[in-house]
Amino acid sequence: MELLKLKGVGKSFKKTQILEDVDMIIEEGDILGIIGQSGGGKTTLLNMITGFIEPSEGEILYYSKTYNEHRDLNDNLPKIKKFFGFTPQHNSFYPRLTVKENLWHFGKLYEIDEVTLKNNIRNLLNFTHLIDHQNKLADQLSGGMQKRLDISCSLVHKPKILILDEPTADLDPILRQGVWELVRKINKMGTTVILASHLFDEVESVCDRVAILHKGKIAKAAPVDQLKKL
Repeated sequence: MELLKLKGVGKSFKKTQILEDVDMIIEEGDILGIIGQSGGGKTTLLNMITGFIEPSEGEILYYSKTYNEHRDLNDNLPKIKKFFGFTPQHNSFYPRLTVKENLWHFGKLYEIDEVTLKNNIRNLLNFTHLIDHQNKLADQLSGGMQKRLDISCSLVHKPKILILDEPTADLDPILRQGVWELVRKINKMGTTVILASHLFDEVESVCDRVAILHKGKIAKAAPVDQLKKL
């Protein structure tokens, strides 16, 4: 099922065109990678998909099961923002809160009742192997555990779509592999994943499809196997 559709999407800031005429489809259950050079518009594209910023041109549509049709994301954002989880490139948790306190804080932002939130946090701590570190301050964690905490904060409300911006940035090869293994596990639990990276050789092992962003446009979007033959 086409969960999200981008049709002729563009974004400019003042007189600078960042993205132009972007067409893209995100299927339910996908792991979609967006590949491009640093500064090439990947973060801007992710911010538009989540509704943080509106496109200057075109439209972003999401599939509404209630109405059995695609509807404009920005026109209906208050109703659907709970379906998104977003992990930016740089840590968004609070360094002087514990792991558990961070999860509690982000869960409360979505007005989750206490019983459900406690259950969600317990399950996440086990799922991400942070259960033994739940009472540590976030800034006392290793780089790999901080990334797991950051992703956990984006998952605490059980979103349908998880968006990751350069999830392995500044991590060593072993920690990077751990992040990709976590992404696969999250996807197998039923969450659609959209991630941005500038390294194709990293994402080819985890993504179903890859969209190549070049000079503000999608130059190619296809299953990984097809792109490897080019």
